[in-house]
Amino acid sequence: MKLSTLGFLLSGLMMVGGCTAGSAYLAISLAGVTAEEQLPNPGEPDLRPAFEQADHEKLAETIQDAIDFADVNDEVAKILEADGNSTEPQFTTGIAASNLRKLTIFWERGESFYRYDYPKLKDICGGYLNKKFQGDQGKLLPEHRAQLVEAHRQIAKSARFAAQELSQ
Repeated sequence: MKLSTLGFLLSGLMMVGGCTAGSAYLAISLAGVTAEEQLPNPGEPDLRPAFEQADHEKLAETIQDAIDFADVNDEVAKILEADGNSTEPQFTTGIAASNLRKLTIFWERGESFYRYDYPKLKDICGGYLNKKFQGDQGKLLPEHRAQLVEAHRQIAKSARFAAQELSQ
């Protein structure tokens, strides 16, 4: 029995049992067949448009997340550049750590979200996360602040690039 036939039979059983269309799609997917490859039999509902709509909505959400993320990082860079000496190291390293986590999450999801210069961004973030901040009263040293500003700008640039790539 072919996998596509097995998947279709499983989906039919799940639908008869009162499961949702999502469960049917899951059964087809687990059998190694996508909804696009599996055409419905005559008299059965065609679920493909619903799944295509869900994919489109997820893509739109990811693009908006990228744009929002870019805006936040641009704003942080402006704040650090304008008034870096009043920003405590814990705050700035927390932002850097948060950004690095988000970069890693999107990268691991296999999306093209942060493929722009990812190794460089990781090195920049990791560099000041591992440094001991020194200076007057625990403030950022000018060279650390400059690195932090540059990293936030690069992250924003990366997010905008990703949004543009995903929009095409």
